[in-house]
Amino acid sequence: MKQYILDNGIKLLYYNEKKHITSFSVGFEAGALCEDKYYFGTAHVVEHMLFKKTKSKDEDEINKIINRYFGFNNAMTNYPYAIYYGTCLSEFFNNAFEIYSDIILNPCFEEKLLEEEKKIIYEELNQWDADPCQRIEDEIYKNAFKKRRIRDKIIGNYKSLSCIDVDHITKFYNEFYIPSNCVISVSSNLSFENILSVVEKYFCDFKGENKKEIAVEYENACEGIFTSNIYGLNGVKLKYIFSIDGLNKKDIQAFKIFNEYFGEGVCSLLFDELRTKHNLVYDVYTELKQEKGIKLYSINLSCSEENLEKIRAIIEGLIDSVKNIEFKQDNIFELSKKIILKNTLNLERTIDIVKMSNTYEIMNINADIYWDINMLNKINSKDISQSINKVFKYNCIQILS
Repeated sequence: MKQYILDNGIKLLYYNEKKHITSFSVGFEAGALCEDKYYFGTAHVVEHMLFKKTKSKDEDEINKIINRYFGFNNAMTNYPYAIYYGTCLSEFFNNAFEIYSDIILNPCFEEKLLEEEKKIIYEELNQWDADPCQRIEDEIYKNAFKKRRIRDKIIGNYKSLSCIDVDHITKFYNEFYIPSNCVISVSSNLSFENILSVVEKYFCDFKGENKKEIAVEYENACEGIFTSNIYGLNGVKLKYIFSIDGLNKKDIQAFKIFNEYFGEGVCSLLFDELRTKHNLVYDVYTELKQEKGIKLYSINLSCSEENLEKIRAIIEGLIDSVKNIEFKQDNIFELSKKIILKNTLNLERTIDIVKMSNTYEIMNINADIYWDINMLNKINSKDISQSINKVFKYNCIQILS
């Protein structure tokens, strides 16, 4: 990877790729965590509105140009960031990057267009609430925390969305869509010099105030069991969460190795106990969310209501049993290689490379740890044990039935 900082403060990340395609991502630290002075959902509304109209093109013209040059494109708002990304043939990189630069740098916010787009976001909110996996995550965040932004949905709620007007989104855009808040990542067979010339062509005149650091206040989740109901759900969904905001970089690497043993794949401890041995679940999986403002580890599964208490007893017994576990160095090395293999497979597509590097850079996470087996090999059994005991301090459980 090559890194370069433009004169206006934009950070450019470049990956050389032999395929005749170019993927790129333009990201900003402009997600839902930035809404301290704004109605919830503002960051997501801005993302939508950028595609409605620019100073020179209406939505129909924008869509036709995107359709002409992109094989794939999308945008996404998370708690820490908003990113705009896509893949095109390398010969069309200039054209594809030009339309994205126009969308991002020259938006035209109009009240009529905002009201049109709100209707789409309301529909998105309906779909959001109907997804049981998303619903249980929203419920546990709301029940577990008192002050954190993740208590509320990224896309806001009906009340907050109804309050958002053009002045509101314009103020948010001007505050957070600035060069010092921007990362552009590109994976291409084109030379770095070629990529840099195109990026500078369209972004060199981009100006703005200096970046304002977004302070994130973490808090321990409330210990306990929370229950919620969703109409029409068959069976029960179960979710445990544990804070990882107290882990340093070495702790994170150590806990990843442990999680490869504990919760990843059909040979994991959780899968073996809950499915292979006891036939209690179809699937069980874990998630390690390192995103700024989230930083949580979770255990997730679906089951029948009659098996719920037995499953909880097994999970909590396993958590107690691993607090004093010892790993041999050969086992650590084997688990580390599996992590690197999975990471590499996850990044086979160039679009995933640019998305990952972009968002990691925005969140100030060194993307090199994604591939660095040497760092993983420095972990020993004591490191793993310490990370386990930092994470498994309490049980915060959400049940959705």
